[in-house]
Amino acid sequence: MPAETKVAERPTTVQDFLKTPKDTWQYVTIPDEDVTGKEHPSIWLNKIEFAKGTTYQVPGVIADYVKGRIKAFNRSVTRLFSPQVDREALGHVAMGTTAPSAPSGDRPAFVDATKVVTL
Repeated sequence: MPAETKVAERPTTVQDFLKTPKDTWQYVTIPDEDVTGKEHPSIWLNKIEFAKGTTYQVPGVIADYVKGRIKAFNRSVTRLFSPQVDREALGHVAMGTTAPSAPSGDRPAFVDATKVVTL
């Protein structure tokens, strides 16, 4: 009868990734402010908070996630200032909001990119 070989299980939870060897971890820094100069929001992964202006050493998978959240947030902020922004679409998104209209008739569209999930 052949001996059973044990296959190493792949980490699947945050806690599993935190148990990986520290020599494979990466550094990630959360900026103090966003591209408009406003305070950058914290990034959350389950109950773990990554606060602005702080550098963390985390497993590679978590570092990729945090970097992706920063990138998505910056993209959403800069998109609102793009000259090619679809004003009509922004108006439809803001329909029914209690936010006041700007003098141009546009309503502000606020996107919290830390809550955006990408595939």
